[in-house]
This record gives sequence, C-alpha cells and structure tokens, in this order.
Amino acid sequence: MDQNGTRASERSWRRVAFATASGAAALHFAAARPHLEEYAPAGLFMATAAVAQAVWALWVGIGAPRRVIVAGVTANLCVLAIWFVSRTSGLPFGPMPWTPEHIHDPDALAAVLEVLVIAAGIALTRQVIPRPSRSLVPLAMVFAAASTFVGAHDPTHERMVALATLFLMSVAFEFFTVVRPLGRNHAEATYARRVLVAVRVGVRAGAGARG
Repeated sequence: MDQNGTRASERSWRRVAFATASGAAALHFAAARPHLEEYAPAGLFMATAAVAQAVWALWVGIGAPRRVIVAGVTANLCVLAIWFVSRTSGLPFGPMPWTPEHIHDPDALAAVLEVLVIAAGIALTRQVIPRPSRSLVPLAMVFAAASTFVGAHDPTHERMVALATLFLMSVAFEFFTVVRPLGRNHAEATYARRVLVAVRVGVRAGAGARG
C-alpha cells in the first residue's frame, strides 16, 4: 500500500474509532444517573467510563499516539469483559451478587460499539494499517447515532443526554480538526468559528427558554 493509501486507511480507522467511542460514551453518560440512583459504584463506573471514552475518542480522532490507542483498546476490553460477566454469571458484588442482569438495548449497543472501538484500535496499532471496507465508516456512524434512539430506565432523559453528548463531541471534533489547524485568519476557519458561536448562542437561548 502506498503512502497516500496508508494515510487514507489511517484516517478511516480514526473516524471509526471516534464515532464508535463517542457512541459508547453517550450511552454511558445517559446510563450514569439511573445507575447512580440504584447503586452508587455502578453509576460512578458508568460516568468514569463515559469520560474516558469521550476523551479517548477526541484524542484518537485528532491523532493520538500508539500508546494512547493501546491504552484505549485495553480499557474497552476490560469494560466489555465486565459487561459480559455481568450478563452471564453476574458480578460478585452489588445489590444482587452473582445474579445475571438482563440484556437491554442500550448495553447491547454499547457492547457492539466497544467491539468496533477495539477493532479500530488494533488496526491503528499495526505497522501496516489495513484498508477498511467502504461500508465500515458509515456503519460506525449509524451505530453511534443509534445511541440517541435507545433508552432503558428513562428513555426520554437518556436519549437527550446521548444526543447532547454526540452533538458536543462533533462540535469539539470539528474545532480541533478544522478551526484550529486552519488558523485565525483563514476564511474557512472564520466561517466555522461563526457557526460554533451561533450554536453556542442557540444552546444558551434554549436553556434560558426551558428555565
């Protein structure tokens, strides 16, 4: 594979990593509050996983080094393993030790997203980065977007939290990949900054209307 092909493959895998990790983070942010109300350590775990996945998604999306990618793959493997044990034999602690939990749509989707995160991370750590299939990037984005349509405890609240997470992640990603690299005087950067300002004003206006 030539250098241009390698760079294109790397960009594609980074997009997959960003989209899927963002979707998983959105689901964990959405589930944090209800889990916190049921069992505080579970809620804290959800919130911690969400923050870690969000930070990792942005970092990998804008060009994280190999060690950061490896750390993210390892962490997502651990989260996936905990989920699998909790749904098969049950965890040895919690409100109902050694009692398998039911599989709901949000956690099943999170597991699928984390499998894709791991696959993307492994691809990015290889010396020769393989070319992903053409459908992989759109599929990753569809799975991430699906996080805004599922909910278990409080569907409306969880969907809104997931939507807000994906929205903010997308704005941050555009800032770091478009606005900041182009510089202050570039026309595209100026336009993008104006869009971000308009979005910020809109969010504040919406919050004021609800208040």
